[in-house]
Amino acid sequence: MNKVERDEKESEDDYFKRKIKILEKTATDDDLIIIDNFDVEFDEELENLFKCPAKFIITTRMDFRDYNYKQITIDRMSDIKDLRELFYSYNDTEYNEGETDYIEKLIEYVDRHTMTVELIAKYLKNICDEPKALYERFLEKEQTRKIEHKVMESICESLLYRKKRLEAEKQKIQVSKMQLYERHKQDEIDKEAYLSKKEDLSKKLKNTEQEIAIITDKIKENTSSGHNLNVDKLREAVTKGELVLDWINEVIDRIYVYGKDKVEIIWKFEKGNGKDG
Repeated sequence: MNKVERDEKESEDDYFKRKIKILEKTATDDDLIIIDNFDVEFDEELENLFKCPAKFIITTRMDFRDYNYKQITIDRMSDIKDLRELFYSYNDTEYNEGETDYIEKLIEYVDRHTMTVELIAKYLKNICDEPKALYERFLEKEQTRKIEHKVMESICESLLYRKKRLEAEKQKIQVSKMQLYERHKQDEIDKEAYLSKKEDLSKKLKNTEQEIAIITDKIKENTSSGHNLNVDKLREAVTKGELVLDWINEVIDRIYVYGKDKVEIIWKFEKGNGKDG
């Protein structure tokens, strides 16, 4: 709301109530208030806002019919001709037949999203880029995302498998320690041999627990929302067909990329060929 600033000591709730009071006094039946992207399931202040003497249009991806609001469902534009007209209203460049085909491919790629079509039109006009080149970059980026997802998924699967084996090993060591103690208790082995074997088992147990902790941290790291692979290097892998990932070299030796969806991962800590397609 223009010229209505929030005071430093004013709470967010008080600031909202003050704006509502201003709207109640100044708005009329001839005023139209548009609220865009109201993508929440419920807002307890919505009814207070509607008390203002104005008309409202709200765009949302949520379904508000249960609240008895009049709702109109608007789907994507169905006629490709309308979308072409939208494109050319922002880009008056004369394209040949082949370029026009790629413009339609771009429109379909973004699922006919009108704002994105507008942005593509403006981009092609201002940057003087070719529709084919932009479309191919979109496909390359999509391919990179698929590879990234496949790599991250494979890393986590292998780490979980390794963790499961280590936890089984930890359990065996703990059982061995108990059996060792029982043997010593029954005088089957002397104290010196008992203490020596106990120390060896304790070291193995400690090392196993440390490795489990490291792998647990790696799993969290690779599944966290903020963790991403190096997209530029993945793009290079798509082009060359092979990539060495230095930043996860504790886990992976090499990654081979074949075509769009097949990825082969060579794991460092697995015996044999360690392949995962």
